[in-house]
Amino acid sequence: MKTKRGNALIVSLIMLIVISGISVAALMIITRQSRSTDWNYRNTRAYYAAETGIEMKVSKVNASGITNANLQLLTGALDGAAYETSFIDWSKDHADNNGNGQVDEAGEGGYFWIDSTGTYNGARRRIRATARFNPASVPQPFGAVNLYNPKDANGDVINGTLVNFSGTKPPHIDGRDTNFPANLTDFGALKSSDVTLGSGPLRPLAGVATHDNQSVSDVAKEIAKNPDRVYGIKPTAYPGSLLADYFFSTTPPAPVYAGNSIANVNAFDPNGAVDIVNSANYYASFAQNKYNATNYPTGNAVFGTLADPQITYIDNTTTTNVKLNGKISGVGILVLKGNIDFGGTFNFAGLIFCIAEQDSIVNMEPVELMGTPLIMGSIYAASVKTNYVGAPIVLDVRGTPDVFYSSEAIDKARQALQNLGKINILSASEIGVF
Repeated sequence: MKTKRGNALIVSLIMLIVISGISVAALMIITRQSRSTDWNYRNTRAYYAAETGIEMKVSKVNASGITNANLQLLTGALDGAAYETSFIDWSKDHADNNGNGQVDEAGEGGYFWIDSTGTYNGARRRIRATARFNPASVPQPFGAVNLYNPKDANGDVINGTLVNFSGTKPPHIDGRDTNFPANLTDFGALKSSDVTLGSGPLRPLAGVATHDNQSVSDVAKEIAKNPDRVYGIKPTAYPGSLLADYFFSTTPPAPVYAGNSIANVNAFDPNGAVDIVNSANYYASFAQNKYNATNYPTGNAVFGTLADPQITYIDNTTTTNVKLNGKISGVGILVLKGNIDFGGTFNFAGLIFCIAEQDSIVNMEPVELMGTPLIMGSIYAASVKTNYVGAPIVLDVRGTPDVFYSSEAIDKARQALQNLGKINILSASEIGVF
């Protein structure tokens, strides 16, 4: 009997030990699951807080502008979680962020990271958003028409006019700063006869600004039929330094010079053909209106208004000729590439970029302005092609347009950029879990 009782006791103890072990194991599993669930919850709350930090930073900057205060460290709370958000400017962080081998170079300007760390009850998550500011500025013209010639493999300028004035008489190109008529609401209805030349506050620019002396001579030959149709300051009036004070002060205008207001501004203008083409492509990437050889407007079209300036991009680097024969008007920025003919009524206020950059198309037809278009602001014609047959032509003026420099119209181009918002988020990813 005693042996049986001893065996029963041993079996009971073993069963108790096994049951206790199972209970402890189960308790440990439940505890781990509870801890895991709690940790996941805290991590999720921290992640959402980090996301909110980025959203709040973007919203704050877009609402009130890019100020020093808005670019400082931003902290806040979200239902008990906290976030801390900072800016890292690519052009000032002493790093090669775009991977081109250069540190803090011009190509990194306008790009930045928004780093946001969210915390909740010991959990921390960090998100990095890659973003850029929408371009807030445009090139300051040196003339009503600005010509930027390409360079060859040795870096030498390929001389040429870039423009062809083949109409019955040259266009009327005027570098005097000119405002819109008072109470103007529809730029598409404006006529050149309604404009008071020189009504703007700034000193006159050149009529045609070029980047090489050969183009000065070539343009002068182009307008020789009626040389008094190009107005601006005398070429000899240019000082030997950057023209910011000279061109853009509010000093009463100097006497306007007609007949040969064509100047080589290469020594004063910090931009070259590559800069202008890159800028035009950058603006085009923000365009609200995008056209090519397959979808261009075949009738009337409006590319922005005085109340709502816009960016328009027409890209036709094909052998098909795009013909815009309707009533076309626009305000803002217009980027043009390739075979594009404006054959109807065409009024535009702001900046027009006519650019050529594809070496694969040797004899590509240029942008053609036919009829009597009215352009207030400034035209840029720039090429980075190197394999032209004959002189490079980017802008072909078959009609007799009026091109009037206007700082008021340039402001409309800036407004077209600013209307797009201040910040664009390009991508975002998590870079840390703590």
